[in-house]
Amino acid sequence: MNPIAGYEKPAATPRVTAFTPEEEQLLYKHANKAFGQFKPVSIEVLAGLLGNAPAAAWRHYTAWSNEYNDPLWEALGERKPKVA
Repeated sequence: MNPIAGYEKPAATPRVTAFTPEEEQLLYKHANKAFGQFKPVSIEVLAGLLGNAPAAAWRHYTAWSNEYNDPLWEALGERKPKVA
């Protein structure tokens, strides 16, 4: 026997509110300004700041580091597009 038989199913509601295009652009504008103020650091310093081992920081964060990725792209004879 179904204990919830006879009850109406609640209306579906989104769990996340979407931004309007204007709000999204405003968010990106302010986020880019804030992220641009960070000082680049080595993987070892990053690991120390996060409380991780350098090997863990290397595994997770070198994909975002141009210092480590640029030589790989140049070795392939390609230029990675620069993120503005």
